[in-house]
Amino acid sequence: MLIFKKNQFLRYVLVAGVNVLAGYSIFVLLIFLKFHYILASTLVTILGILFGFKAFSSLVYNNKNNWLILRYLLVWVLVYLLNIAGLVVLNYFKMNNYAAGFIMIFPLAATGFFLNKKFVFKLVDRNKI
Repeated sequence: MLIFKKNQFLRYVLVAGVNVLAGYSIFVLLIFLKFHYILASTLVTILGILFGFKAFSSLVYNNKNNWLILRYLLVWVLVYLLNIAGLVVLNYFKMNNYAAGFIMIFPLAATGFFLNKKFVFKLVDRNKI
């Protein structure tokens, strides 16, 4: 467990993994319930933002500044727009919505880590990767 304490990226991956697993599970459920993929993605994004800010700020970046949620929201608006764009493109090519949602996880996770580290939590980031 010491490796997680010293490595910010591993902590990010662990917290993001829990967030993504929960989010993708809800996305799949909503698609199964016949929600439109954009509405399903929107609902999952809102839930992910609510859980993610507190989890990432406390467990990954050791941050107690709740005002950073404004920057965090800006990052996730961008990530959300990238997600919708990716889903639309994959949907255009007739990709199954379950697979499209899964595929989009990876580039969005990398984008989220980079933007959170460099833009949201940069002032309070005391750890090195």
